[in-house]
This record gives sequence, structure tokens and C-alpha cells, in this order.
Amino acid sequence: LYAAKARSYLRKQGLPFEELSVGSATYQEHVQPAIHRMIMPVLQGSEGEIVQDGADILRFCDKHYAGKYPLLPEAPVLKSISYLFELFGGEGLLRPAMHYRWNFDDINLDFLKSEFRCLAPPGISEADWPSVFDFASGRMRKAAKSFGVNDESIAAIEASYDEFLSLFEAHLKQHPYLLGGHPTLGDYALMGPLYAHLYRDPKPGLLMRQKAPLVARWVERMNTAEENWADHQDASTDLIPATDLPDTIVALMRFIAEDFLPEMLAHIDF
Repeated sequence: LYAAKARSYLRKQGLPFEELSVGSATYQEHVQPAIHRMIMPVLQGSEGEIVQDGADILRFCDKHYAGKYPLLPEAPVLKSISYLFELFGGEGLLRPAMHYRWNFDDINLDFLKSEFRCLAPPGISEADWPSVFDFASGRMRKAAKSFGVNDESIAAIEASYDEFLSLFEAHLKQHPYLLGGHPTLGDYALMGPLYAHLYRDPKPGLLMRQKAPLVARWVERMNTAEENWADHQDASTDLIPATDLPDTIVALMRFIAEDFLPEMLAHIDF
């Protein structure tokens, strides 16, 4: 999920990179010993610097490399909105991502087994792979429950995600990206769950294409270096005016305030 955020940033910024699996010899012999754990994403910079964590990778690249667009807008209002969607993309969409991945084995399971196989360390035999997958996927299923995905919450999770898709779909009818004509921090954060789980996995991928085709097209646009503006041919690269926010972005912010802010306040109180 967080690798999707970093990968999208590198592509949209036009920064050349080579992607390696955590199962590669480079990762196993060089990267993992340096960071002392197995985790994604990790970036090795042009001078050999190792940066771990998607948020840090974006900020490191924005500081050290000349990409096409600044990561954050200059206007304080738009910068604040960017931070809000960074939080929501990284945390607020975890429950639908985990629910739609792990609660539909009849549709998703063969795809997930294939995808997890790409991440396996070298040397694992085909005979041993099923037990390795069961262990790895079992950990993620437990994580989903720890995030609050259970029989009592599923209806609310699905209703909330459905509302988000409708609101984001309405926004994308007018704007190619979250804040207008080019991607910013909020887009990259949303890209994590919306691409890695909710677009690629079979069950939610079909749901997105059926209910919110413009969101699916935004995911595809966020994964390419070119703009691919078939549905926004008259758009410029300018951002929305900070003094006149579109109703559609206000509606998305209201949704986050109603759906996610109580959870954040509860974390702070705790």
C-alpha cells in the first residue's frame, strides 16, 4: 500500500527509478541489514542514502531531486488540505482496504496467492509456499481485525467507502486531481489504498469500476508519467484557488470530518 504511494510519486514526477522486490538479493543482502527489518517501501537514493517510509521518501525526493511538480502547494489552505488527505489516505481508508481484500476469498484468493508469491524470499520451494502464504496472510487477517474490521462493523465500512467513492467521483468530474491540475501530497496518499488494494484486488476492483469509473481512471492516471487527460482535455496544470474551494472538495472534507475525525480525537484522548 505505501509502496504504491511512493511509486506513483516517482512516476508522476518523472524521476527515473528501478524497482526491486523484497525477495531480491539486493534487498536481502544490502537493504534489510541496513534497516534491521523487512518492510516496504525503501528508497536508495542516487548517493546511496537509504530512506524508509513512504512519507519520508516523498519528502526526501521533493527536497533533493527536481521533479515536475512540488509535493505541497504554497497556499496555506491548500497545504492544510494536502495534510488532511495524507492522513486520511494513509489511515482512514485502511478498513475498507483490509475488508475488501481479506473477506472475499471466493473471488480474491487466487490473485492474492499469486501476488504474495512475488514477495517471497529466494529459496522457498513450491511445496513450502502454501504454508508460507498461510502464515503471511494469517498475519494480515489478524491485522484487519485489529483495525476494526469485524462482523459488526462491515456494514458501516461498506457504506462509508461507498459514500467516499461517490464524493470523489463527483470531484473528478471537474478536476483531474484532488487539488486541480497536477497531483499533490493528498493524491499520493489516497493512491496507496485505492490502487494497492481497492483497484487491483478483484472484488473491490470490480466495485470501483462499476460504481466510480472516474476514480478508477484517476488511479490509472496516477500510475503513469504522462497526464492521460482524456476526460479533462481543457484542464490546465494550475491548482484550485485557495480562496474559492470547489463544493466537491468541501464535501470530501466534510465526509472526513464526520467519518474519521471522531476516531482521531479518540486516539488523541487515549
